[in-house]
Amino acid sequence: MLLIRHSIGSRLLRQTELYTIENKGGHWEICLPVDEETSLKILNFKHELNVFR
Repeated sequence: MLLIRHSIGSRLLRQTELYTIENKGGHWEICLPVDEETSLKILNFKHELNVFR
């Protein structure tokens, strides 16, 4: 289970069982299926996210 929450207010943006996490050297790449609206929310808050696995 992967949870993506906004760190301020702890609003849940996405919860899924379908994801991959890969170490890309200096950063981690997390891939999961989302609709366009959810992806825009996640990108708007990308510096304020908490990701739990």
